[in-house]
Amino acid sequence: MVNTEMLGNGANLLMHDRTWTSSALADIVNGLRDKDYTLIDPASIDREGGVAE
Repeated sequence: MVNTEMLGNGANLLMHDRTWTSSALADIVNGLRDKDYTLIDPASIDREGGVAE
């Protein structure tokens, strides 16, 4: 999930509620942060696609 050409600025990652997802979540988050991605709460995205302050 961290090493895909589809991952880019503004990307949304869909993760299904499965056992392997919760097991892999810490590695995924750390891998994204290692690549300087920032994770945000989806509730903070406004209707136009910007991040609400």
